Amino acid sequence: MFWTFMPIVSRGGSGSWRVPGPALGVLAGMGVFGYAVMAALLFASYRYVPIGVAVTVFYTYPLWVNGLTAALVGTPMSRRKTGGLLLSLAGLAAMFGGGWNEPAQAAGIGLAFAAALVYAAFILVSDRVLRRASPYVSSAYVAAFAAAALALFAWATGGFERLAAPSTWAPWAAAGSLAFVSTFGAITLFAASVRRLGPNTASIVSFVEPPAAAALGALFLQQTIEPQQIAGGALILIGIALAQTEKAAASDARTVHS
Repeated sequence: MFWTFMPIVSRGGSGSWRVPGPALGVLAGMGVFGYAVMAALLFASYRYVPIGVAVTVFYTYPLWVNGLTAALVGTPMSRRKTGGLLLSLAGLAAMFGGGWNEPAQAAGIGLAFAAALVYAAFILVSDRVLRRASPYVSSAYVAAFAAAALALFAWATGGFERLAAPSTWAPWAAAGSLAFVSTFGAITLFAASVRRLGPNTASIVSFVEPPAAAALGALFLQQTIEPQQIAGGALILIGIALAQTEKAAASDARTVHS
């Protein structure tokens, strides 16, 4: 999808689709070891826990971005961010509830948590790359390398041999929606919202995703969420909002008016 619209975007002022060799290597690593691994972990978690639970756990990634930055760069975390991190950790513990002895639930939450950590590292790397390259062009390369890595993994594990062409329109429509709406559309629209609203406000608005995922899972997949998982998810979202709203107005004002 990205490459389909690349000629239009390039003519629209986003720069050439070509990137230098060293940057291409970094984008390849981001696609293979970042986005592809994150997507595989998150999708694997859906097999063990409701989608709403997995997405809520995954949405702790902004906190791990702050934590990794503090650990690797030495940037101190404020009291608000530290409090948000601790509140989200309490939420994770609450989501497990009595499920610490349930291997399936523990595996699902663990996979979603691992996906959040991988995505946090992905964001730290992309922050450096996007300072020197177009966000759209970078996303196109990352998506291409991620798709190639996942296709190679599917081939190596025999996934293509078990794959049969659907005989009805519904699976094709679902696959098309996943590619065009949930991937290409979501990435492009979020990038546009960051440009218009600023990163903090855009991230806070995107917090609608976990409850939306839970509602859609209940509506279409008949998934139920336990009370302790709802309570834990609420703690996680409050913790993330607490950390993300710090100095949001000042940061967004600098982004919008720069």
